[in-house]
Amino acid sequence: MKKRMIPGTDPEGSALIAVLMMMLALFFLSSIVMDTTSSYLNQWVTPQVRTSRALYVAEGGAHVALQWLRDSYGLPRNSSCSPSPCFSSTTAGQIVYNNQPVVLSASTDPDLNHPDSYTDMEGTVRSGVIAGFQSNLTNQSLGSGTFNVEATLLGTNPQRWRIASNGTVSSVSKTVTVQTRQNPFNPPYALVTGGDLAIGGNSKVQGSCGNAHSNANLSVGNSITVAGTATSTGSCSGCSGHPDWGGGRPKAKIPAVIPSDFQQYAIYELRSDGKIYYGQASATPGVEITSGPLKDQWSYSSATEVWKLSGNTAADGAFYAEGKIEVSGSPGDATTPWQATLIATGDIKISGSPRLTQYTQNLLMVAGQDLTISGDPQTDPVGGVMAAKNQLKISGNPQLNGFVFSKSAEISSVTIGNPTITYNCQLGSNPFPGDLAMVSWMEN
Repeated sequence: MKKRMIPGTDPEGSALIAVLMMMLALFFLSSIVMDTTSSYLNQWVTPQVRTSRALYVAEGGAHVALQWLRDSYGLPRNSSCSPSPCFSSTTAGQIVYNNQPVVLSASTDPDLNHPDSYTDMEGTVRSGVIAGFQSNLTNQSLGSGTFNVEATLLGTNPQRWRIASNGTVSSVSKTVTVQTRQNPFNPPYALVTGGDLAIGGNSKVQGSCGNAHSNANLSVGNSITVAGTATSTGSCSGCSGHPDWGGGRPKAKIPAVIPSDFQQYAIYELRSDGKIYYGQASATPGVEITSGPLKDQWSYSSATEVWKLSGNTAADGAFYAEGKIEVSGSPGDATTPWQATLIATGDIKISGSPRLTQYTQNLLMVAGQDLTISGDPQTDPVGGVMAAKNQLKISGNPQLNGFVFSKSAEISSVTIGNPTITYNCQLGSNPFPGDLAMVSWMEN
């Protein structure tokens, strides 16, 4: 039977219209939601993203600044600036230059205050220091933003800095403030040289840090023993067969050896006029010693500029010599070792059979030229630092505890005979400067 339709009505059309009306309503509703969401993103999410990015940029700037200070900066010697001194300290301990805080920053910063040209503590002539800082650390692009750094010197011994790095992304800025401190030089090596190194004979390098490294070329013999690794920046002859040994490794950072930096620790000064004086660390610095056992124990040759100790008895102390030091006697024994720190502007030569323990600052020997150790000397188990500006020559049967290093990149060093160098990474603080390290971190 055919269904009758009421004139003017169409159920299917009405349903279609209803669906269209609902779709239109949903469209308008979704537009409102999208507008609200977009507003929310613009008002909260996007600024938060920019803030996070600005913080990342600021952190990156702080790390770049730390690396620049490590690799491209050197503290000036006070006598190398005009006016002199470069830096001084106020009664409150503030480091100043021209009576103002020492600051490296942008050229537009009124706090900028640092000498631009000088000779640094290692004897390197530096010029354009301010421009070098600014070209690396002011208005520098990183990711989607830029950073600007201001570095304020807080101390010189040890070197300490406050680094303020400001990162900006799309007008949003964050600042990271870092404090750094220079750690003492405690390398992961028992033996490390700036120049070529040859380890031969029956040499032994042992201990938990029993590693050897040359910043140039290394040659090792067949009868040596190295507990850890034997590595070099250049070639490594004789290293095959040891998977952890070899050349092509990064250079080790080795501090300068400047004996005058350690004169402050001397109890006695052996001067080039052939006289002995009380040193800077004594109760009466600068006073000549005219009598007593020191006058009998030490002798001076003006022809060779050598201070000699040839007997088996020696007064304890830290000795600073203008010229060379030679110890050919055998002072000290296993029960009562000779407590000595030997510092010389020239060579230090140790032979005989002395039994040594460091007197101060974990320093055993600091030679402004060559360090030669032969015979049968021994140091106590804790040991100390043995350093040469130029060449190391170790032979005979010495038993050395601590670490041994030479700075010069032009001069070869050698160990032969039956020496044993033992280093367990146990030495504490010493005056040789190591790397700058971050000691505090604050975001604002």
